[in-house]
This record gives sequence, structure tokens and C-alpha cells, in this order.
Amino acid sequence: MGENTGAVARVIISSKKLKTMKLSSPGIFDDEENVKYGTKDYADMTLYEIRKIDPEYEKRLRDGAFNAAKDKDGCYVCAGCGL
Repeated sequence: MGENTGAVARVIISSKKLKTMKLSSPGIFDDEENVKYGTKDYADMTLYEIRKIDPEYEKRLRDGAFNAAKDKDGCYVCAGCGL
């Protein structure tokens, strides 16, 4: 037996489980009315993703984070260790 036998068996079992679910519950994978496709809250996005949509807002967030990390002398302070 090859070393991929276990992986192949898992794929076959997963495929059979999926087919069983579709047969036992035909509407299980239908679109839901409460799902809004194409919308995502900024809080769930990375700065990189926000930059692609709203570069000015991303800059304000980034600048705000850097400004919050400065001490009274204008030096950056690590939030984790305080150095």
C-alpha cells in the first residue's frame, strides 16, 4: 500500500458523507436569506484589505496606531514589553 492510502480513504469517506447529507437533507446547501454576499465589516478585515477599499481610512487607522505607540518624548514604545 502506498503512503497516500489514508488520504485517499479520507477523501472517499468525506465524499460519501457529503452525498448522504445531500440525500437526507436536500435543502441543506441552499442559499440562505440571512446571508449577505459581498459585505464584510471593517473590523473583520486586515489593514491590507481595508487599504484596497478605502486607502484614506486605512491611513488614518495606521497613523492612529503609530501615534498611540509613542511616549511623551515622541519615541515608540512596545505595547508588549514596554521598551
